[in-house]
Amino acid sequence: MSGIGAIELVVPASAIDINGHVNNVQYVQWMQEAAIIHSTRLGWPTERYLALGRTWIIRSHTIEYFHSAYAG
Repeated sequence: MSGIGAIELVVPASAIDINGHVNNVQYVQWMQEAAIIHSTRLGWPTERYLALGRTWIIRSHTIEYFHSAYAG
């Protein structure tokens, strides 16, 4: 694993859409998971935000798809 917010994953069958590849919504969910991991590794887990009555938001995102991803 490289980078403080990097995650490794194996694409589960549940991420595959009717077109036979990873659904675009799944990429956004994975980005959110990576952001939470990154924040936690920097000492800001979800519980810390909640204790302060705060949260973070994604204001924008851009995804450039180079190839389709498939299960496994």
